[in-house]
Amino acid sequence: MTVERLATSGAKIVIISDYPSTASAIMEDLCRKGFDTSLFVGAITTEDLRRDHFLRFDFCIFKVMMYKSATVMADVDAADRRIVVGGDFYCIKAANAARISSIFITGGLHTFANTTDVLNHAVIRDAHPTYVLPFFTW
Repeated sequence: MTVERLATSGAKIVIISDYPSTASAIMEDLCRKGFDTSLFVGAITTEDLRRDHFLRFDFCIFKVMMYKSATVMADVDAADRRIVVGGDFYCIKAANAARISSIFITGGLHTFANTTDVLNHAVIRDAHPTYVLPFFTW
């Protein structure tokens, strides 16, 4: 299992989610589904941020806040951060704004035929993934 290999080799993994639930609820749900939640430093969700910043919702700003919060939770330097994104260019753009390296998974929500297609779509949206991979096995 990729997550287990990463965690046991020293990676600090934070779950970042747009799911309309709190971080604690996501961790409880993962536990119920059989995931070893001790592999994760924690989780942060847009729902958590909405509660803290109820009057203003800006997707890109929230993503940057989430990424920076995850960095603090994991207690890592900027050079050691990676965001894995499954098909959302806005997340890549937010990772760029937060100065975090990004891994764009082409087999995610939006499947692309090849790397050139991904990069062309990314440039149009002013999003620049650090790495492009065809899939990521959890």
